[in-house]
Amino acid sequence: MQSPLAMFREYLCGAAGLPEQRTKAELLSTLSTVRDEMGVISLRDILAVTGLSPENAQQYLDKFLVRFTGEPAVTAGGRVVYHFPELLKTGGAALPAAQCTGESCTAEVVESGSRRKHGVLALMNLSNLLFSVYYGVLSIRTIVSGQSVAAVSDQMHPGVALLFNAIYSLASESHAAFALPGLFFGLGVVPFGVASLFFALHRRAMGRQADGQRRAAERRLRREVYAQVFATPERVDPGRIRVPFDIGRRRSTGKAVASIIDELAASYHAEIEDDGEGHFIYRFPELDAEGRELAEIRRGAKNAQRTVERVIFDSRENAR
Repeated sequence: MQSPLAMFREYLCGAAGLPEQRTKAELLSTLSTVRDEMGVISLRDILAVTGLSPENAQQYLDKFLVRFTGEPAVTAGGRVVYHFPELLKTGGAALPAAQCTGESCTAEVVESGSRRKHGVLALMNLSNLLFSVYYGVLSIRTIVSGQSVAAVSDQMHPGVALLFNAIYSLASESHAAFALPGLFFGLGVVPFGVASLFFALHRRAMGRQADGQRRAAERRLRREVYAQVFATPERVDPGRIRVPFDIGRRRSTGKAVASIIDELAASYHAEIEDDGEGHFIYRFPELDAEGRELAEIRRGAKNAQRTVERVIFDSRENAR
């Protein structure tokens, strides 16, 4: 269970560790893909896993290549693929399986777990704000009216008057001339400033969290679009791309899908044609050929692995 201090810190600064959680989930997904694809991947695999734009996905792949000592290679068709033999030396046993994909695995958890706690803290902070306004108005009224503090406090509820008189007594003991200004400062300005600062910090933290969730939704949308394009690269109709969620209004989602396909078309030199009804159809021959080449390379790697396993098994039998 989250401690009150941790809950308060989350209210002011946002959920801790979200970027790290998302980065870790993304890395696990990439490692899992490398394992599942016999240690051979291409840029299209990174696109499918991360939901990044082609440019950002290439940067991610370059860093992944250096970190895990990958080996780039050019296929017979002139396409670049990446081998990660080091990651397969343990047969995949050292690679933990990813339970989620990229940023989508954490956004919903934070959303559902924090709203209630934040609501409680926001209510407490609102009470503090109302408290400061109420006592600030009382202090100003006392100063402006020229009435004594005792006369004003007699008109208050006993519980309200208790704090009012206590702060006034403290201020009077330090300097009688500043008792009333001290009353206004101690009961009005200080609580109001603290409450306003807390609201501002919380708003800033929630803004950052909302940006993170928006980016997570965009990347989730990209992954969905990429999956459908990679499934049928020979003919892609943006109007027939279906996603099981919206990132906003349906029209804005449709525009986002078209924009994603345009980016992909520019990166993979897609052929674009008009279907005669004002709609554009995209053909990705490069993606299609790359998919076939990757499948062939992976089949070869799987067959080679089986051959090695049979040799090892036979040598053990001969040793007996």
